[in-house]
Amino acid sequence: MKSIPCHLPALLFLFVLHAQAEELRDGLYTTSRQGDGRVVEQVNHPSGQKVRLDRLLTTQLSEARLISQNNDNSRYRLSLYAAPFEKPDAPAGYVVVVGGQCYGVASHSSVRKDGRRRFGARVNETEHVQGLAKVLDIQPERRTHPGHRTLVTLEQKHQDARVGGRVVLLLRIKNVGGESFTFLDGGMQRGARNNQFSFVGFDHRGKPMPDVGDPMHFGGIGGFVELEPGGVFEKAVDATKWFEFSEPGAYRITAAYQYDLFNGPKKISEGLDAIWRDHAVAQTRVVVYEREDPAVKQ
Repeated sequence: MKSIPCHLPALLFLFVLHAQAEELRDGLYTTSRQGDGRVVEQVNHPSGQKVRLDRLLTTQLSEARLISQNNDNSRYRLSLYAAPFEKPDAPAGYVVVVGGQCYGVASHSSVRKDGRRRFGARVNETEHVQGLAKVLDIQPERRTHPGHRTLVTLEQKHQDARVGGRVVLLLRIKNVGGESFTFLDGGMQRGARNNQFSFVGFDHRGKPMPDVGDPMHFGGIGGFVELEPGGVFEKAVDATKWFEFSEPGAYRITAAYQYDLFNGPKKISEGLDAIWRDHAVAQTRVVVYEREDPAVKQ
């Protein structure tokens, strides 16, 4: 009789590995740098960074959503609530495990009246989005163009701009569609300039103008703008926060105003989930005159 090789030890080894993988329960965990906790890979980390699990705070996860974060639907945010749990004594990092996969937590809310907290995690890869949707029995909230139509214009607000003075531009967005749309104005202006704007400039010789301003910002207060059909939104901006108009002459400036659209006006407590990101783009000719001589002023 022909003998059959016995692979029992290998099978037992595989069984043990499988059992260990099964031990990772879905729920919200804290992490620690030291200890004997299990080390697992964060599947939503760009380099697969590993963390050491500390405490399983709760297995009660609810109201899960997968919300697209960009127009091409390549990045998502996993949002879910964790049931009441005992808060760690010391500041702790969090991870959430869903379907046996560990996701690093990027944000969390304060405690609600019912004791729950909302946690958010970034999800970048398509297979993770599909896998999460299947495990959580939800549909990913993908972005589609909302159908808004706009006419955008840009003009120099003051026609007597001088070298060394302010060059103020006025952007107008007109709703030329048949439906209202809502967008957020603000959120990028707590700094040296309003970074909701970006510019491309050419000087009076036709040479590209360098951005000499400070792009650093720390967010800022924003407000919802509901633009009805025929309505016009205006926004003034000082272009000298980007460019030096150091010589008199005519300059060509293109402005792009970035804005996120939402499903109607919202309150902060209702969450801020954009449905589309757009840019209002227009170009204008800017004329700057010689510096005014104070000696000849009357």
